[in-house]
Amino acid sequence: MEWRSEAVSFCLHGSLALITIQMALFYYRRATELQKLQMLKDETGELSSSDEKRYRILKKQCEKELLQVKLFLETVWYLF
Repeated sequence: MEWRSEAVSFCLHGSLALITIQMALFYYRRATELQKLQMLKDETGELSSSDEKRYRILKKQCEKELLQVKLFLETVWYLF
């Protein structure tokens, strides 16, 4: 029976690692676009109205995703 619990644990750790990597990649893509808009804002002093709207949306999404990742990792840490 012990080998089964080790196998389940191994699979669970692998699945959690994959989910974490996917979440990080998704966040990275958004953060990259947000950084480009921030650089444009820093260089020109302002953004067009459409860029400003996209900037605000991306910023909120990144903040929300970071909080979700934090809660996810805290939950996983609690389980183990």
